[in-house]
Parts: sequence; C-alpha cells; structure tokens
Amino acid sequence: MKYKKTPKYKKIVKHTSMFLSDTSKLVKLRKNPIKTIFHMLIQKGSNIDTRRKRIGMVKNKDQFYNSRTKRWVVRNRKTGRIERQSSRKGMPYKGIRKI
Repeated sequence: MKYKKTPKYKKIVKHTSMFLSDTSKLVKLRKNPIKTIFHMLIQKGSNIDTRRKRIGMVKNKDQFYNSRTKRWVVRNRKTGRIERQSSRKGMPYKGIRKI
C-alpha cells in the first residue's frame, strides 16, 4: 500500500471548519472592512513559503532497485558508495535519477 486515504470524518470536519472560518471572516468584514482586509493581507504575507525548492534532479546521485530486499538504494555516482536505502518497500526516492 503506497498511501493511506484520509478518513471521511476528517474530511467532513475540515470542510465544516473551513466553512465556519469563512463565515466568521465575512461577519468581521461587514463590521470593520478596512481593519479586516489589513489583517488578512498580513496573514497572507506571513504564510508565504520562503524555503528554497529544488529544481531538477539531485546532482551526483542515482538510485537502483535491489530485487533481493525489494527496496530502492541511493548511491554516490562519483565514488560509487551506497549511501542509503528506502525504508518502505517499493517506494523510490523523489528527484533522484533511476538507473
């Protein structure tokens, strides 16, 4: 099993809480529009993700499938040393070249 599906009750709780938060924002916006818009802009600005994201493949690494252990193994291309293997069976690493 690759990924577990989210239970239905969690989805229902999430959607109801999102609905309630949106309605409370509308009530605040109706009472004091300028202050509410200002706070919403500050909150959006503080939630901006500033972490650097990788673009493309990881340099000097590749991965191969070990059929005996049924796991993906990462090795250094320059030295040829094995660095690690995945803890899950059959799940390859993201962003690492497969050979």
